[in-house]
Amino acid sequence: MLSTKVGIPLLRKPGGSLCTSNQQTADILADEFYHNYSKETFGPFIQSSTHHKNFLSTISITEENIKATLEEIARRKSAPGPDNITCQLIAACLDEIVYPIYLIAKSSFEESILPPQWLTANVTPIYKKGDKFSPKNYRQINLTCIICKVLETIIFKQMLTFLLNEKIIPDCQHGFLPGRSPISHMLICVNDWTLALDSNQPIDTAYLDFSKAFDRVPRERLLFKLHCAGIKDNLLNWIRAFLTNRSFRVRVGSDFSQSKSVLIGVPHGSILGPLLFLVFTSDIPTQIQSNIAMFADDIKIYSNPITYPSQLQKDLQTIRHWSDAWLLPLNEEK
Repeated sequence: MLSTKVGIPLLRKPGGSLCTSNQQTADILADEFYHNYSKETFGPFIQSSTHHKNFLSTISITEENIKATLEEIARRKSAPGPDNITCQLIAACLDEIVYPIYLIAKSSFEESILPPQWLTANVTPIYKKGDKFSPKNYRQINLTCIICKVLETIIFKQMLTFLLNEKIIPDCQHGFLPGRSPISHMLICVNDWTLALDSNQPIDTAYLDFSKAFDRVPRERLLFKLHCAGIKDNLLNWIRAFLTNRSFRVRVGSDFSQSKSVLIGVPHGSILGPLLFLVFTSDIPTQIQSNIAMFADDIKIYSNPITYPSQLQKDLQTIRHWSDAWLLPLNEEK
């Protein structure tokens, strides 16, 4: 079997023949990943009446938090992104680069301009299951620029503190948050279910998730929700720039695909992407009456069918309406 140096076979083209080079394989995968992204439908959408009085419009960027973040990132030993700057390089000259990176980060935030490489990602394809020759059976791991992650991390920490203090992110959300995990998510559910069963009470439960959730978040609607949550002015403008003009290219062996634009979604491989997703879905619990537990885009809703005979079905319909209104489709296969 012909294969690439990284263990990916030369994939099947749409016509059925096999690719003859890593370059063709990379392009086939890039086309497949690109099709995961849809274009945002512009036009009127739900105008939330909830606007938080408190707001966060700026971020404190200092040489001290730049250095602390560089030290933190250097310890992760993450793979480099399109700028080829490695964690090892950062560790080797950390003290010397603190001030230049401070100037770059501060200028980027104040002017809402990001270097072009910060908006790109190198994609490593990872086999999932099924036919190894089909590009549909690969998922993407996005590698973004480490220096951008320095600024993202500083923004993330200050945004997260604000969002938690303002109770924007609901208590039932366990994804991507400090002190919460899949285990805490499951323990909450099991505890509630056990208490009900110990009282001889039935529990109806529905499991939901969104289809390719990170890829499908509509950006204008996301920015609107951020504004409603109190993210304003310079910070909102920087996030808009962070989401705009993004692209990726797939790497197979030493070859790269043609670059592909990303017009929708929150960036894979980024520090801020998960937090932006949590803000986008943060109002779901306020729409329903059933108990709810969330881990990122995985949702469980449950209620007592005797005490509340039709509540679960009503809430499922409510979530369906939310999904339609905010253009984040539910996964129909689950």
